[in-house]
Amino acid sequence: MDVASAADAGAQPRWLRLVETIRPVPALGLALAFNVRPKALLLAAAAGLVIGSSSIGFAQHTIALVIYVVLAGSSVIVPIVLWLVRPNAMRRPLRAAEAWVIRNSSTVSVIVALVVGTFVLGNGLTRF
Repeated sequence: MDVASAADAGAQPRWLRLVETIRPVPALGLALAFNVRPKALLLAAAAGLVIGSSSIGFAQHTIALVIYVVLAGSSVIVPIVLWLVRPNAMRRPLRAAEAWVIRNSSTVSVIVALVVGTFVLGNGLTRF
């Protein structure tokens, strides 16, 4: 399957087509709005539960929180930085990633929910 045909206007949801033409300030607002979604809130709550309930010191809590924020943000920050540095070189990989997300978003959501659920369950079971 060709990347261009998978990500053409017919395969894309309307909101995704609109995102391609958005200006910087509305894009920031949209990014903040997208961050308030059940999956992101669940991941943040699970990370907070695991980090906060551990019996480590303040410095270790801070380090764990910084590591979580860097890892969680890297999936957004890395493509943006690469796009700013080499926009022509990143066009094809970003289109391929977009097509992959369109095809596999449900599967990724289920896997993320299972992983988070496993961590929360494991954390709860170790408290007995």
